[in-house]
Amino acid sequence: MKDRIEELEAEMQETRRLNRRLAELMDVVEELLVPVSQRDEEKVQRYLSSHTTTL
Repeated sequence: MKDRIEELEAEMQETRRLNRRLAELMDVVEELLVPVSQRDEEKVQRYLSSHTTTL
């Protein structure tokens, strides 16, 4: 029973991590969809440079 609880906790942590990453990615996609004049280019570049190796 304890092993199963630890397994479920690990899965929950992974789900949280993936949800956070998805939210960050959605922010970047949203930023890319706005006109260039209104875009926060620094935010887009910061995300892309921090995730280049994992894309």
